[in-house]
Amino acid sequence: MKIQVNTDKNIDGKESLVNYVKSTVEDGLNRFDESITRVDVHLSDDNANKEGTPDKRCLIEVKAESIPPLAVTEVADNLHNAINGAVDKMKKTLTSKLGKLQSK
Repeated sequence: MKIQVNTDKNIDGKESLVNYVKSTVEDGLNRFDESITRVDVHLSDDNANKEGTPDKRCLIEVKAESIPPLAVTEVADNLHNAINGAVDKMKKTLTSKLGKLQSK
């Protein structure tokens, strides 16, 4: 599966962050590896450096064979929680969508 990581101007896209994203996505979605062709991960900081409500956003878009593209979003107080939450949501979404295809 090809994984592309994108960040907005408020997120420092260091190699360590990119490696964390890729390993988390690979570990979380590895059982769907044969179906997934591409994963796009978009990280953003909605409020930049301002205090306030959780503002770190992770959007994951998956392109897989035999289903339309899927996207999920998670907003959290830090990037790691946003990434982990989005991967969990995508895992549930793929389980549901691909499971329905297999049962037909």
